[in-house]
Amino acid sequence: MKFIIMKMKTKKKPDIMFEALKRVRKENREREIEMYGRPINYHKIYKNKKIYSRKNQRIDFSFISF
Repeated sequence: MKFIIMKMKTKKKPDIMFEALKRVRKENREREIEMYGRPINYHKIYKNKKIYSRKNQRIDFSFISF
């Protein structure tokens, strides 16, 4: 005869430092939105479209066959 032993699920204790860090990040983000009116992306570099760049001036030479 086989007996299936089931483990009791235990509740995880909340990590106090992790919860505090999440709370601080959320508060900072909300303050940032209040100040600037929108969230600011720190990972993507903003590229100004008014500044000259050589990539904008490249000519498409695909119509010429060599």
